[in-house]
Amino acid sequence: MGDRIRLTVSVRPVSATTLRGFWLPFSGVYGVGTLRLAVERMVTLPGVARAVPAVVWQAERALAGPWRNADQDIARSLDEMAAELHATGPKQECGPLG
Repeated sequence: MGDRIRLTVSVRPVSATTLRGFWLPFSGVYGVGTLRLAVERMVTLPGVARAVPAVVWQAERALAGPWRNADQDIARSLDEMAAELHATGPKQECGPLG
């Protein structure tokens, strides 16, 4: 098995009322959460009979903004993380990340 890329998006709508106590530029609904991109690779460890998956690269972004812009914020952050993966991520002899 080769490298596995995992994307986790955990952004949810939160009302301005719930966020009371924080300065907010407008009342309404905000998108709050995280976006994580990770590369897993099977590795062998001494004393372990089988190869196990290990995270060999990851990036995470916190997202917070108007809910109406959440999809654009997610897409922009994912583009940034994909570029970072391409530039600095794990390398292999051949394959999609090489």
